[in-house]
Amino acid sequence: MARVTSDWLRFFAGFFLGIALTSLFLTPRLKSFPPILNNSHFRVYDSGFPKEFSCEDDGDAHDEKPPLVLVMGLPRTGSTIVYNMIRKALEADNPNTLSGYVSDLVSTAKTFSTDDSASAALALKSMGVPLVVKLHLMPHIYQMFGSVQRAPSELGIDKIICTSRDVRMQVLSNIRMGWSSMVYEENLLEENFCLEEFQNTRLLSPSDLKDPKTWVLQARAQIRCLDKIKDWAGRDGIQWIRTEDIPHKFADAQGRAWLKQELEPLPGTRQRSESELEILATLLDGIKPLQCSSTVAVNPSTHMHRGHIRTSAALQEYERAGIDAIEADPDCSTWLSQHGYT
Repeated sequence: MARVTSDWLRFFAGFFLGIALTSLFLTPRLKSFPPILNNSHFRVYDSGFPKEFSCEDDGDAHDEKPPLVLVMGLPRTGSTIVYNMIRKALEADNPNTLSGYVSDLVSTAKTFSTDDSASAALALKSMGVPLVVKLHLMPHIYQMFGSVQRAPSELGIDKIICTSRDVRMQVLSNIRMGWSSMVYEENLLEENFCLEEFQNTRLLSPSDLKDPKTWVLQARAQIRCLDKIKDWAGRDGIQWIRTEDIPHKFADAQGRAWLKQELEPLPGTRQRSESELEILATLLDGIKPLQCSSTVAVNPSTHMHRGHIRTSAALQEYERAGIDAIEADPDCSTWLSQHGYT
């Protein structure tokens, strides 16, 4: 009996050892080759490079400072197509141009920066390449540059381009996209309104939309947020682009002329020939929203999303009433007049 038990023990020991060895040699390794690197892998090079790894900056790398360009604009004002216009123009002159939405770039800096004390902007600027950042509101500035409020010139920003739109149409577009959160009178009176993330995440309900006051508060909120950008950058520190002026087709003569005019003050670029403008215009005309059937909400390269460009529909009765209320509001009426919309 003892011998039988011993035989069975040896059998099971050999059986499980065989499984273990098979698993060891035949199962695919979890580690990738080459390894997926992050900043911890690169830190080994910080204090003296090993002999087999040499790194030298190009002699002329810092002769001309690569520009840092911010493309801002409240949602539904055309900031995405302007962002693509700027990144494509800079990429044509420097294929190493880095561009992206602010949160994506901040994530890149956190993952790969070897300097924990540097802000995302400083880390990315150290790459020595043109940098284009897409963002909407002032809290995005703090994400990129840190919480200290400083003037753009002190932050190393070379250009700020900001889009603006008829606030009536902007509010209408936001509401139709389903993006608008409820805003109350007391929110607009808060000193930090638009300077920090908005805490009220309750989206507007159908009953909210039938109250014209809701539309007025939405419009005042958009104006307040735009004013915060102006206060920070200075009215003359921004290149303004009106949504209504953006061409529907860049490749025709009028569209190319507008493109040439808006790109002329852009740092890090040169004056383009007509054939170069035509190539750039054709590229921009080819940028389209994602298919509605896409299970990915946003194209991470162009930042166009599903339903990004919508066909204007006839106004519903409650929409007409809301727009009328915006026009009748003294603050909104003054803004519309000052910006040439009435």
